[in-house]
Amino acid sequence: MVLPQRIHAQALRHSAQAHHGRARNNTQTTHERDYQLLDEEVRDASRGAVELGLAQALASARQTVAMRLVDQVDGDTEAGAEIVAKEAEVDIEVARRIVSGRLRTPVASCADFLNSDHSAAGTPCAVSFLLCFACRNAVATGRDLPRIAYLHQALESLRSAVTPAVWAADWAAHHARIGDFLTTYTTTDSRPRLVAAAVESDRELIHAMLERRLDP
Repeated sequence: MVLPQRIHAQALRHSAQAHHGRARNNTQTTHERDYQLLDEEVRDASRGAVELGLAQALASARQTVAMRLVDQVDGDTEAGAEIVAKEAEVDIEVARRIVSGRLRTPVASCADFLNSDHSAAGTPCAVSFLLCFACRNAVATGRDLPRIAYLHQALESLRSAVTPAVWAADWAAHHARIGDFLTTYTTTDSRPRLVAAAVESDRELIHAMLERRLDP
């Protein structure tokens, strides 16, 4: 059969599979990635579901910010440890380890690595450091704020580099949670200064985390 000009078998196959609604002679993953996500009508039809999922993720994230901040502490002193122990409600020895940097993560400090809100009790925490913002064991101090502010900016940049569906599924909740943390504990005017205060090693650490090179 001779097809009309500008119409070819690959285009017909794409249209047939996209509108057929299921995989045909390929995997479901291939069907969704290479056919449905590239079809304009399917993307238009799914926009409402994506937007609803994004709104739900944002609402959930804003309800689950659990990281604590003791911003008046930015050094390793006994006075600082006492403030952390009081404000974060942790044991004084844990507070000393926090201010000394021995419990540091890319975004804060972990007061109890073996009892995470996101892993089985008694086992080492095994989730992304992005979830520190939703964990009651996470304690940030003033020296962590530049990295947190830079992380939020890096996520803003990432947003324009991925599809809305990927953003909603993988990043939106983290972005909302970190944004809510910064809104709660910092001012709009202070954030550019915090980002500027992030040194090169801080920035490299944040990018390694976003690239999932630090995941367990």
